[in-house]
Amino acid sequence: MPGVVVNTGVRIGGAGAEQAPSSTLFVVGTSERGRTTAYTVRSMSEFVAEYGDYTGDGVLHQHVQAFFEEGGVRAIVARVVGPAATTGSHTLEDSAAGNAIILTAANAGEWSEELTVDTANETTSFLMTIKLKGSTIFTGSFSTNAAAIAAVNNTVGHIVTASAGASSNLPDTGSFTFTAGDADLDAASDTVHASALDEFGDELGTGVVAIPERYGSTIWGALATHAEANKRVAFASFSAATSYTSAITAAASYAGTTDAEKNKFAHLAFFWPQVVVPDGAGGTRSISPESYAAAARARQIIAAGGPWRPAAGITSAARFALGLSSNGTATKVPKTISNALDDGRVNAIRVIDGQIRIYGARSASADTVNWRYITYRDTVNQIATNCEKALEQFVFSPIDNRKALFGAISSSLVSILDAVKDAGGLYSMVDGLGNQVDRGYSVEVNDSLNPLAQLAEGLIVAKVGVRVAGVADLITLTITKSSLTAAL
Repeated sequence: MPGVVVNTGVRIGGAGAEQAPSSTLFVVGTSERGRTTAYTVRSMSEFVAEYGDYTGDGVLHQHVQAFFEEGGVRAIVARVVGPAATTGSHTLEDSAAGNAIILTAANAGEWSEELTVDTANETTSFLMTIKLKGSTIFTGSFSTNAAAIAAVNNTVGHIVTASAGASSNLPDTGSFTFTAGDADLDAASDTVHASALDEFGDELGTGVVAIPERYGSTIWGALATHAEANKRVAFASFSAATSYTSAITAAASYAGTTDAEKNKFAHLAFFWPQVVVPDGAGGTRSISPESYAAAARARQIIAAGGPWRPAAGITSAARFALGLSSNGTATKVPKTISNALDDGRVNAIRVIDGQIRIYGARSASADTVNWRYITYRDTVNQIATNCEKALEQFVFSPIDNRKALFGAISSSLVSILDAVKDAGGLYSMVDGLGNQVDRGYSVEVNDSLNPLAQLAEGLIVAKVGVRVAGVADLITLTITKSSLTAAL
């Protein structure tokens, strides 16, 4: 199949930017209303326009709000409904009880019973007004049903759709309420939530993916599988009742025993405990921490130009979250628990100097040599994504015997890697005299990788090696007291 295939791996032992990718949060969950296909929002007002207000059985509203309040800039949302979900509707009838216009809520859920439609037949034309929760979202005067249908679909089609009934007569005068749909949330299982990840195709780029308020093997396994397949990282957490010891035990199942598993779970990061946020009504509520952690990551990517600086420590200080909660009780996570969590590959969230901060950058992987930190995987994801985009321009290019195509491919890769190196994402090697031994990366596009028989099949192979910058997550300071007469 034509195209660009990028494979990533690890190199053990010595080694003889592009602009940062999207800081996107890909998030799955339930909401009052909204489409079930992937949809991008860049503000809370955009989210509310599509997905509605907060409801007790919808988690997207509170998590998208936390993400934006904490500094996130772009979320791609996939709403979940149950398999038997239905949409509400109302059929406008003419004076002879014939079906003139069929109005249908654009998506499933009980919210449709808050839609009303008023009509006024004026013989040769009619007025139609549609309201949602008492606020007018559509109004107009029309001389034909077809004109009204087109206007509804063009202006408020994300809320109400219109189609023609059997009668071409104009609707009669009246005021009506839509029937209630049903989102079938009782049947929106973990499996249904996990399947919604398929909405986030690889064409949407890199980022962090989460299914907040959902926990356990079905969710965590699906997140890791999706993140690996789409060059993303996944954030996961634990239920409110999960103790830190139980969190460590659960995370241990995602360390991996084979190389393939360890590479897969390098895409996954766990966080504990939950965070407390304002509920918008003068009180607070506890939510799982994925949206807070994703926003802290987004801020760092924007500031550093890429994901190599961990979203942890003082730079992750919360702007919206008010506190931490474990099993419904306020907590501050002391250092002893934080250290235990770190040893168990779970990232602690702590209160330091009165600020809520993420105090870990671990991936779930047991391969601590190559994938100890989630930023390692995040950085490789960005490089792989950018390289794939850059090489796409060379697909179907003629292969010349003067190696011009090889040189163009090499130059494109070098420009990407130089940008990452200059931004601090790669670690250049220097000798004892301060002379650069290597640039922190290598690029190969040569004859040894591309024999003539292979070129005849239309295949060009390039290799890139990178040394991702490390993370200083422990600083040891020794202070020695000297007497007045002793040397320092």
